[in-house]
Amino acid sequence: MDNVVGIVSALGVILLGVALFVAVALHRKRTIETSGYEKIDAADSAIVALTAALFDTEPTEIHQRKDPSGQSWLVFVDTGDSESSGCVMVVFRAEHDAESSAVLLRSGLRIPKFFRKLEGGVLAWTKPLDDSEASDLAGTGWFAYKGSSQDLSSSFKKRLFSVVRIPQSKALLGIAVIDPYLVIWSDAARIKSLLVAAPLVRTALQQSG
Repeated sequence: MDNVVGIVSALGVILLGVALFVAVALHRKRTIETSGYEKIDAADSAIVALTAALFDTEPTEIHQRKDPSGQSWLVFVDTGDSESSGCVMVVFRAEHDAESSAVLLRSGLRIPKFFRKLEGGVLAWTKPLDDSEASDLAGTGWFAYKGSSQDLSSSFKKRLFSVVRIPQSKALLGIAVIDPYLVIWSDAARIKSLLVAAPLVRTALQQSG
């Protein structure tokens, strides 16, 4: 009798887990469809290259949207963290003058140099801005990085750093300008918040300065 109860209990837990997985998947599908993105099978080579530069991996799923404000992509990435749902990023074509590459990462602490050398993706081709260069980010929980052999103009930094001040940026994990693209990402579980925040970040970046 105890064995039967144990089996029934185990099956109940498994079925609950399956039901939760299905519910999450359906919610994600509805969110994507409502936002106007459509899944595409052929990955754009530029989007693949962006994903590699930022996460040192390939996209697992890509959706595309075309509207009057321009083309954009919704890209899912498996970050290899078993405790995470992965990342999802919104990619826009940047509507500004060509600038050097820059990345903002939200983190409790600046990532140590020795650790950056061990990791791929964004940590492999960038270097952190020193405190004087990124003084506008002090106390925000965001840290700035730039291409290893590049310099950022003061006007570009002012425009970029301003976006972390908008309230919706609290849902984000990273923002990157890798010409000619603007990339904004968050945890995949917060896709709805990302879809709200991304166009606001884009507008703030365009209008600042």
